Amino acid sequence: MTTVYSKNGSEFDIDDIATDLNNKADKDLNNINPTQNTKNEIISWGMPDYSSAIVSSSLPFTAPCNGLFMWSSSTSSGYASIKINGIDVSGHGEIQVARGISSALQIATILISKNDVISLNAGSLSRIYFIPLKGAN
Repeated sequence: MTTVYSKNGSEFDIDDIATDLNNKADKDLNNINPTQNTKNEIISWGMPDYSSAIVSSSLPFTAPCNGLFMWSSSTSSGYASIKINGIDVSGHGEIQVARGISSALQIATILISKNDVISLNAGSLSRIYFIPLKGAN
Protein backbone atom coordinates (compact mmCIF):
# COMPACT_ATOMS: atom_id res chain seq x y z
CA MET A 1 0.00 0.00 0.00
CA THR A 2 1.32 3.39 -1.04
CA THR A 3 -0.16 6.16 1.05
CA VAL A 4 -0.42 9.77 -0.06
CA TYR A 5 -1.85 12.71 1.84
CA SER A 6 -3.94 15.59 0.56
CA LYS A 7 -3.34 19.21 1.54
CA ASN A 8 -5.97 18.91 4.26
CA GLY A 9 -4.34 15.77 5.70
CA SER A 10 -6.71 13.14 4.26
CA GLU A 11 -5.08 9.79 3.57
CA PHE A 12 -5.39 7.99 0.20
CA ASP A 13 -4.07 4.67 -1.07
CA ILE A 14 -2.53 5.46 -4.47
CA ASP A 15 -2.55 1.75 -5.42
CA ASP A 16 -6.35 1.64 -5.00
CA ILE A 17 -6.72 4.75 -7.14
CA ALA A 18 -4.52 3.25 -9.89
CA THR A 19 -6.54 0.00 -9.85
CA ASP A 20 -9.80 1.94 -10.13
CA LEU A 21 -8.47 3.97 -13.06
CA ASN A 22 -7.22 0.86 -14.87
CA ASN A 23 -10.71 -0.66 -14.68
CA LYS A 24 -12.45 2.37 -16.25
CA ALA A 25 -13.51 2.46 -19.90
CA ASP A 26 -10.93 4.06 -22.16
CA LYS A 27 -11.81 7.09 -24.28
CA ASP A 28 -12.69 4.93 -27.32
CA LEU A 29 -14.58 2.35 -25.22
CA ASN A 30 -12.34 -0.34 -26.69
CA ASN A 31 -12.00 -2.09 -23.34
CA ILE A 32 -15.69 -2.64 -22.64
CA ASN A 33 -17.65 -5.76 -23.49
CA PRO A 34 -21.37 -5.10 -22.93
CA THR A 35 -23.75 -8.03 -22.61
CA GLN A 36 -26.47 -8.55 -25.22
CA ASN A 37 -29.04 -7.31 -22.70
CA THR A 38 -27.08 -4.07 -22.29
CA LYS A 39 -26.86 -3.64 -26.08
CA ASN A 40 -30.60 -4.26 -26.41
CA GLU A 41 -31.37 -1.69 -23.73
CA ILE A 42 -29.15 0.94 -25.34
CA ILE A 43 -30.78 0.36 -28.73
CA SER A 44 -34.26 0.63 -27.17
CA TRP A 45 -33.51 4.17 -25.96
CA GLY A 46 -33.72 5.43 -29.55
CA MET A 47 -37.03 3.70 -30.28
CA PRO A 48 -40.34 5.61 -30.31
CA ASP A 49 -42.54 5.41 -27.21
CA TYR A 50 -45.93 5.34 -28.95
CA SER A 51 -47.76 4.91 -25.64
CA SER A 52 -46.60 8.44 -24.67
CA ALA A 53 -47.57 10.11 -27.97
CA ILE A 54 -48.84 13.68 -27.78
CA VAL A 55 -51.52 14.75 -30.25
CA SER A 56 -51.39 18.47 -30.87
CA SER A 57 -53.91 20.60 -32.66
CA SER A 58 -51.86 23.73 -33.07
CA LEU A 59 -48.44 25.09 -33.86
CA PRO A 60 -45.97 26.34 -32.75
CA PHE A 61 -45.10 23.27 -30.69
CA THR A 62 -42.05 22.99 -28.41
CA ALA A 63 -40.65 19.46 -28.00
CA PRO A 64 -40.66 18.42 -24.32
CA CYS A 65 -37.86 15.88 -24.98
CA ASN A 66 -36.10 14.16 -27.90
CA GLY A 67 -38.57 12.46 -30.21
CA LEU A 68 -40.34 12.21 -33.53
CA PHE A 69 -42.53 14.96 -34.95
CA MET A 70 -45.09 13.59 -37.39
CA TRP A 71 -47.62 15.45 -39.44
CA SER A 72 -50.03 14.93 -42.28
CA SER A 73 -51.74 17.36 -44.54
CA SER A 74 -54.51 16.80 -47.02
CA THR A 75 -54.65 19.49 -49.64
CA SER A 76 -56.00 20.08 -53.11
CA SER A 77 -53.22 22.44 -54.08
CA GLY A 78 -50.06 23.84 -52.56
CA TYR A 79 -48.16 22.23 -49.74
CA ALA A 80 -47.68 22.33 -46.01
CA SER A 81 -44.32 23.80 -45.06
CA ILE A 82 -42.86 23.12 -41.60
CA LYS A 83 -40.05 25.00 -39.88
CA ILE A 84 -37.95 23.69 -37.00
CA ASN A 85 -36.16 26.45 -35.12
CA GLY A 86 -36.79 28.74 -38.08
CA ILE A 87 -35.40 26.37 -40.73
CA ASP A 88 -37.75 25.04 -43.40
CA VAL A 89 -37.41 21.25 -43.25
CA SER A 90 -40.34 20.25 -45.43
CA GLY A 91 -39.03 21.22 -48.84
CA HIS A 92 -40.65 23.42 -51.41
CA GLY A 93 -43.01 22.97 -54.32
CA GLU A 94 -46.50 21.81 -55.01
CA ILE A 95 -48.01 18.44 -54.20
CA GLN A 96 -48.94 16.95 -57.52
CA VAL A 97 -52.62 16.06 -57.70
CA ALA A 98 -53.78 13.54 -60.28
CA ARG A 99 -56.54 14.65 -62.65
CA GLY A 100 -59.97 13.93 -61.21
CA ILE A 101 -58.69 13.56 -57.61
CA SER A 102 -59.67 16.39 -55.31
CA SER A 103 -56.82 16.14 -52.81
CA ALA A 104 -53.40 14.68 -52.07
CA LEU A 105 -51.87 13.51 -48.82
CA GLN A 106 -48.51 14.73 -47.53
CA ILE A 107 -47.02 12.80 -44.59
CA ALA A 108 -43.66 13.39 -42.90
CA THR A 109 -41.70 12.30 -39.82
CA ILE A 110 -38.69 14.22 -38.48
CA LEU A 111 -36.37 13.52 -35.52
CA ILE A 112 -36.26 16.52 -33.21
CA SER A 113 -34.42 17.45 -30.03
CA LYS A 114 -35.71 18.71 -26.71
CA ASN A 115 -36.83 22.36 -26.90
CA ASP A 116 -36.94 22.42 -30.73
CA VAL A 117 -39.78 24.69 -31.87
CA ILE A 118 -41.91 23.47 -34.75
CA SER A 119 -43.94 26.04 -36.64
CA LEU A 120 -46.08 26.14 -39.76
CA ASN A 121 -44.63 28.24 -42.55
CA ALA A 122 -47.35 27.70 -45.15
CA GLY A 123 -50.40 25.55 -45.77
CA SER A 124 -52.37 23.67 -43.15
CA LEU A 125 -51.98 20.40 -41.27
CA SER A 126 -54.67 17.84 -40.56
CA ARG A 127 -52.76 15.81 -37.94
CA ILE A 128 -49.85 16.64 -35.65
CA TYR A 129 -48.12 14.07 -33.41
CA PHE A 130 -45.10 14.14 -31.14
CA ILE A 131 -43.73 10.74 -30.10
CA PRO A 132 -40.99 10.76 -27.42
CA LEU A 133 -38.03 8.41 -27.71
CA LYS A 134 -37.93 5.79 -24.94
CA GLY A 135 -34.53 6.94 -23.68
CA ALA A 136 -35.67 10.57 -23.49
CA ASN A 137 -37.95 10.11 -20.48
